[in-house]
Amino acid sequence: ATGSDSGGAEGVTGHAYNFWRRLRQQGDGLHRRFCLIKGEPSKTKPHASTTWPDSSQKGKLAIAKGDVPVILLNSNLMKDRLSVMLARRVEDTGADDTVGGMLRFPDWMPEWFYNQMTTEIRTEKGWENPRKRRNEAFDLAYYALGLAIRPLENT
Repeated sequence: ATGSDSGGAEGVTGHAYNFWRRLRQQGDGLHRRFCLIKGEPSKTKPHASTTWPDSSQKGKLAIAKGDVPVILLNSNLMKDRLSVMLARRVEDTGADDTVGGMLRFPDWMPEWFYNQMTTEIRTEKGWENPRKRRNEAFDLAYYALGLAIRPLENT
């Protein structure tokens, strides 16, 4: 599956919804492999769930009409899970064993990637980016994890 953040600057959500609708209209099933994602910090929501946003506004100009599925990812829980995966290490046994649920990155990854993966900190409120530095790599990593564990919907 391919995931795309469905929010952001003004107009992004509408463009994302319309893109998904165009995929569905093609009739070749690509809309089943393209997922719109929205991160949502919460203390009570599940790791991942699917919603069909609906708006009280009806008509041609309505963005949300209840026809587009959006995967809601609990950003706090997903980033907690990702953080645990990032912290796992292979036991120092001399063997090249891998540990399940561990992430490994190639040695050629640039420094900016690691900076973005480590810019956020966990507080009592949730994950925060106190210095407002770029964190796209961390967000995309938890999006990928969320796509892997999401509930499958019949779209």
